[in-house]
Formats: sequence, structure tokens, C-alpha cells
Amino acid sequence: MAEEPTQIDPKIRFLLSVPDWKPEEASPFQGFSMSLCRNGGFLRFVHTFPTDIYELTPESLPSRIGRRIAGQLPIEWHGQSPRALKFMPAPIEMPFTVIILADSEKVADYQEWLDNSTGTVTVVAKDGGHIPYEKLSFDALRSRFLEVCDELVEDPNLEGVGEAKAAIESWQLPDERELPYKLGGHGTIFPNLAALGVCGFGSLVDGPFTRLGDESAHIEQIVQTCSSVLDEREGNPPSEANRLFPRTPDLNLYLPSTYDLKTAFSPRAGIDPATRKDMTLTLRMIEKQDSYSFVTNSPAQMKAMMGRFPEELKAGAEPVGNPIMRIRQLEVNLGTEAVSCLAASEIGAVIRLPNRMNRTRGIVRGFAQHYRADRPQLLKRAELFRGVQKAIADGFPEEFFEILDRSSDGVRIIADAHIEWLDVRGIPLGLRYNVSRVPVTPGNLFIESVGMKEPLFVIPDAFGEILVISGLEEEDMIAKQFQVAFDHFGKLWHDKIKLKFVRVRTRKEMVDAINAFRGMLMVFDGHGSHRKDEPSVLWLGDEAVDIWELRGEITRPPPVVLLSACDTHAADRNHATVANGFLMLGTRSVIGSVFPLHATHAAVFAARLLYRVSEFIPAAVKMYGRSITWLEVVSGMLRRQALTDILHHLESKDLVPQDWSVEATIELQMLADVSGPDPFANVQAEMAKWGLPMAEIEREIHSALASSSTISYLHLGRPETIIINSVKNLQNFFAEEDDG
Repeated sequence: MAEEPTQIDPKIRFLLSVPDWKPEEASPFQGFSMSLCRNGGFLRFVHTFPTDIYELTPESLPSRIGRRIAGQLPIEWHGQSPRALKFMPAPIEMPFTVIILADSEKVADYQEWLDNSTGTVTVVAKDGGHIPYEKLSFDALRSRFLEVCDELVEDPNLEGVGEAKAAIESWQLPDERELPYKLGGHGTIFPNLAALGVCGFGSLVDGPFTRLGDESAHIEQIVQTCSSVLDEREGNPPSEANRLFPRTPDLNLYLPSTYDLKTAFSPRAGIDPATRKDMTLTLRMIEKQDSYSFVTNSPAQMKAMMGRFPEELKAGAEPVGNPIMRIRQLEVNLGTEAVSCLAASEIGAVIRLPNRMNRTRGIVRGFAQHYRADRPQLLKRAELFRGVQKAIADGFPEEFFEILDRSSDGVRIIADAHIEWLDVRGIPLGLRYNVSRVPVTPGNLFIESVGMKEPLFVIPDAFGEILVISGLEEEDMIAKQFQVAFDHFGKLWHDKIKLKFVRVRTRKEMVDAINAFRGMLMVFDGHGSHRKDEPSVLWLGDEAVDIWELRGEITRPPPVVLLSACDTHAADRNHATVANGFLMLGTRSVIGSVFPLHATHAAVFAARLLYRVSEFIPAAVKMYGRSITWLEVVSGMLRRQALTDILHHLESKDLVPQDWSVEATIELQMLADVSGPDPFANVQAEMAKWGLPMAEIEREIHSALASSSTISYLHLGRPETIIINSVKNLQNFFAEEDDG
């Protein structure tokens, strides 16, 4: 019996070959492949191209922006090693795959693989290939895709080729529009320009940015372009399609960072003293960069950066350039282009933050040390937290708050600095909005995290079984705290979710338990630690487990992981955290801790999250009549927990009205949990009705939050891509898609 022909896949994919991808050969400051850094400029072409062959057809073009906002048309690009590219023959159903070779590679190196593949790909190479570097353009790639369709039209094993060719032939670009202001080209606004380019804006840059030492000029351009992107989103309000595809976060806060420069890079012995001096001075300039540009205050700094003294440059000598500065420039450029692809995928605004916000590490370290103290004082903690928030606010330009105030679909932090703690009208940013974080170090994880993530559609029943892995002995006091919390809350969820509890004592037992689990959510209950200059670990009895070493052993990481352990994404340690390790394995959402956790608070938080999974998710899907995202689930949970801590604190200060009731508490909790751009504003408005001095209440709210466990948690990864809806809604939608 003849096999049914395969339906052609309309998705357009870009694969960048990374021949040198080895951890020991990564760029020194952020951890990128150097060949990917050198080829990062290709991403500027990638984000100008359609994401599938139907996106620019006359029928689809009017809904293009709305579909991108809903995450339905993500740009698909990946960096892959030659070995990974050649691992499998190109499949016949994916003919719109573009492979961009590094300039060190030859097409001949891939010829055997190309000859043995049943499918067709397009190779872009420095020499040869279907399209050479210098001829890569929109029209060239479109013509190549039409040639591919002509090659495949007679293939009996492939269906839909004729329709695909007709779609490509009908492509139309959106009518070109102009911005009402002039811009100087600079990396700080490139992500916003990428998003605006998708919306049809052309001739975006008037020339190079010339006011390099003027931060206000940078800020003005960032605010202008962010406002224009948000205007486009507001011009495409929520639609019927968003009942299934929730809108993506509308605002990204991006801050490139580096490893600790003192340990990441040091001039080698044998370098002549003058060169060593220049390199050391350059490293210091990178570390102390305050704003968006480097400012040279002395002839020595100019010589270190440009390779020439000022008088030599004035005399017409060409800059030589410092190799350290060049490497860092390549890293920053690659990060900017990767974020540009994300912004173009979602029509999301990007605020590029000034570098001084990275220098809050010192005061954060002091706050963390207080947390680690044997007997931390609550008043001292509140004072230190106020200092941390002030340092973060001092680095955050005032003009950016007007952009924050326009956010209604969530905020994504792409940074290592603790921007979640930014004070926004008395409440930390991470609690006032639905917030998640993508770390920027190590670079390879950052690139993987901001790349395309296919939406993961699940139903509430997908959370029906939850894996709880305990690394504790039964008699451990922390284990007993968990047992008490789970016994209490378990009465509320016992008929809705099933806990698969596994006590593990070895690395192998933990790996086996994870690989055997097929559910959505895993909770780790146990000890964690992160010593200085070492990887973070989970403890299984006396055995320390480095999650980074489990790649290849864990074959099916849970999509969601709650790490109920200390220091799983420590505020004052390096990038090799347990939370980052799970992201590296492929987990979509990790809730990690930046400080040691109080055992009772951690147990209650975990138990409340499971109760929320059992009760809130199915109720919210029904009540809202739309999909909800895991980002919404966790953000609402954090606000509820924070409000509980606030109310307990206010009660202890006799600041809660005497006629306070359980019903009033429930009402406030619901206000904190509602779907909307700023739920805490509703909570604060309700508190204002108490008739108490708001200045005093706000002061005590700050004290309560400084001691609340909620500021110890970070939500990392891409939780907005986990989409939860009812069986009926999902079946109806995908049935309609199949019919279409």
C-alpha cells in the first residue's frame, strides 16, 4: 500500500553553523562562540524576512502584526555545530531551511550530507553555495525558494508544493511608513527598529549616532522607539485569537553583562609590559562603563582603546583597536541582534538599560551577606533593601518609567542585575507586573533562551501528577516542615492532583526519577549551596550534584521546575547556578532562589503553588474564557504570597482596621491576582480606604516586603510560552487549523 504524501512545512528556518562551539573556546567575557559572534550580523537579515511562506500573502498580511504579538509567527533561528547539522539528512517536508556557513567552512564539507538528504535546503556561504554572502538579499532568497518549489513540484512524496509556490509569488511588503522623528543609528535602539521594520516602517536611521557621550540623547531615542512599538501594539488590541494565543510580553528590559572580569580574563605572561598595561586598562574601562558609550578621560585610556595617542589620531593615523575591546564589541553586537530577533518576533519594545546597573552587584552582595547571617535583624534588612532599591533606581533613568507605565502584557528582564527589585510606586517591579527573567550569562544559554520556543499547549489536567523529589532524610527538620505544609494544603488538592513523591540519595536516583516522569511540574525539596567561584549544587545526603553535568543524562526535563532549596540562583555568586542548569537542560520555567530560604516559608510557598495549580488554573481558564500562561500563574502566586506577608506585618503593627475579616482578606487577595496591567494598584487603592496615613502604610509595606520570601524567588526562562486552556477550546482550534 502506497504511503500518503507528506504535507510541505511552510515554516522558514535559519541555521547558523558554529564550527568552533566548545566551552573552552567561548568568548571570554560572556561565553559566546566566536564564529557566532562574527556571523551575528546575518541576524539583521533574518529578522527582516517572513517567518513562514504565507505571512506576506495578501490574505495574511493584514493580520501579521496581531499574529506576531500573539506569538504565532516567531522567528526561527539556531546556532548549530556542523556535527549537529549533519546528524540527520534534511527532511523532505522542510524545504525552506536556510543554512548559513561560517566563513571558515566550505560547501564541499557538506556535499556528502546534501547528496544523501531527501530534502532540499538553501546554503549561504562565503564562496559557492546557493547564495554567496555578498548576494544574500530578500529578493535573492525569495527567488531561491521559488527554484526549490520548481525542483519539488513533481515529487510524489510531497504535497502542497504548488500552493507554496503560489504563496511565495504573491508576497507583498507592507506599505512603507515613516516615523515622525529622526534617529541616529546605534545598537541601543536596534531591537526596536527591528520590531518597527516588521510593522512597515522604513528609512529608520538618518545616519550614525554622533552624540556618543550624551546619555540624554540615547535615552530620548530609546523612549521614542519604545513608544512607537507600544503604539503599534495598542493599535492591534486583544482579539478573538488571543483567547487561545495570549499576547506576548510587551516590554523587555535588556542589559548586556559580563562574567566577573577579574576571573574571566587576565593578560597572559609573556606579553610585553606596554601591551599588558593597555589590556589591563581596557578591562577596567569595560568594568567601569557607566552609560551607553565609553568615555576616555586620559591619553592613556585613548591609547588603550584605539591603539593610538590623541595626537596621533589628530595627525591622521588610523585607529588600531584593542583586541579586548573588539571581542567585547562582537559579544554586545551578537546579543543585540539576538534580542532584535525576539523583538521582531513579538513586536515587543526593548529598553536598553545603562551599564551602571550592572555595578549594583556590590550592594546586592552586602544584602545577600546579611541574609546569610546567623541572626539577621529585620530593621537592618529593611534598611539594606532600601539601599539596594535606591542603587537600582539611581541607575534606572527616570524617563523609562513612562514606558513601564504603558506595559500591559508583562515585562521580560533580559539581564543578570536584580532589576526585579526596582521600586515602582512603592512595590518592587517583580511584584507589580507579570515578570520573568532571561539571564545573559553564560552567552550560549542566553542565545538559546531568547531564540524561538514553540508554544507548549497543555490542559489543566496536565498538572494532575506532580513530581516531588526530596534530597532530605525523613528525620530532617526541613523535610518535616514540608510534610506539615503538604498535609495542611493537601486536604484542599487531594482529589485533584497526585503527588509522586520520591526520596533520592544519589545522583543516579535523581536522574532516573526525572526521566521516568512525564508530567509538567517538578518540585525539588532539599538543600542547595553555591560556594564562591564554584558551581551551585543540590545536595542528596552527602553527595553534591552539579546540574550542569547532567546534560545527556536527563533525557526529558520537566517543563516547569520549582527549586525549594537555598541559593539556586544566588544573588552574589557566578552564573553556574542550579536554575541556569535546568534551563540548559531544556526546562521552560524555573523558580529559583537568590538567598537562603527559611524552611517554613519555603514549604508554605511550595504547598500554596500546588494548591494554586489544582484550584486556580481550571477556574481561571473557565472564568476568563481564554488561555492563561504559566507566567500569569506564578506572578499571581507571588503577589498573593507578598500580600499575605504584608497583611501579617500590618496586623503586627495594629495598622489593619479593627473590623477586619476573612472576607476582606480574600477580597484583597483576589485584587492582587486579577488579570490586568497593574493589580497592586487596586490593592493599594483599597488600602487607602482604611483612613490610615498612607505614608505610614507604605513604609510598613516596604518593611514587610524586605523580609518576605517573595523577593527571594526569581522566575527564569520563557514561562509565557507554556499556554493552558481547556480540552474543548484546544480541540476546536486545532480542528479549525487542520481544516484550513
